[in-house]
Amino acid sequence: MRGKELARLHHASGATHRIWSDSEYVALLDQKSTCLLFERNAFILGQVLGDEAEIVMIAVDLAAQRQGIGKTILEKFEAEMRGRGVLQCFLEVSDKNGRAKRLYLRAGYHIVGRRKLYYHEQDGARCDALILRKDL
Repeated sequence: MRGKELARLHHASGATHRIWSDSEYVALLDQKSTCLLFERNAFILGQVLGDEAEIVMIAVDLAAQRQGIGKTILEKFEAEMRGRGVLQCFLEVSDKNGRAKRLYLRAGYHIVGRRKLYYHEQDGARCDALILRKDL
């Protein structure tokens, strides 16, 4: 899966924030610290930094949502990170994204911070980002 396919799937996920360009995905994929996993109509993109990982993005095609794919790919990512010696995983999620927040909280992530007005929504509004962490 390369930049164009990732951008297409990100768009198909129904995301309300800015969709990344092909070149932004390519630039991230070119970094040695990047980890990309995909699963039926979904992907998770993260970075490994020593004994910490950051989930940069999870995208699941809107037509395939609510089928457990997000949970499955998150579990696979965490298993991959444990195998690499990662002790903690971080991520940011829009305070408005109820489905994603439920997924992460059910998976054992905890809110450890907030970035005020961090995300730019497609409608021009701004919203907070919640910073979450999970000990692996």
